Amino acid sequence: MSISHRKAFEFFHKGMDIRLHFGTGELRADRLQAEALAGLQPDQCTELQTHWADCPECRQDLALSFRLRREAQQRWPLTVTPSRSASEILGAIQDEQHTSARVARLLTPLRIALLAVLLLGVILAFSWVID
Repeated sequence: MSISHRKAFEFFHKGMDIRLHFGTGELRADRLQAEALAGLQPDQCTELQTHWADCPECRQDLALSFRLRREAQQRWPLTVTPSRSASEILGAIQDEQHTSARVARLLTPLRIALLAVLLLGVILAFSWVID
C-alpha cells in the first residue's frame, strides 16, 4: 500500500530541507528529486519512490515544486544562494541588535529631558497667560 499524499509531501519537503542546496549548478527536475530522496531515511525513500510511481497527482506536485523553485532561483538569486555564510549573517544580526539596544539606552534619558523641558515650557506659558 502506498503512503498518503500528505505523508509524501512531508517526506519530499523534509528531504529537500535536509539536502537541497541551490546555486550548485542548473536546477533540473531529476536532480531536485534525487536530492530530496538522498536526504531521507532508506525506508522513507522507498515509500516515496513507490508513491510517486503510483500517484499522478504527486508527480504533478513534484513538477510544480520544481517549476516554482526554478523561478525563485531565477528571480531572486541572492535569496536562493546566500553571498555570506550563516555565521556572518548571524554576526550581523547580533551587531544590529546590540546597536539598537545601545541607541535605546541613549535615547531614554534624552526623551526624559525633552519631556521635562516641554513640561517646563507649558508651565511657563500658562503662567504668562494667567498673569
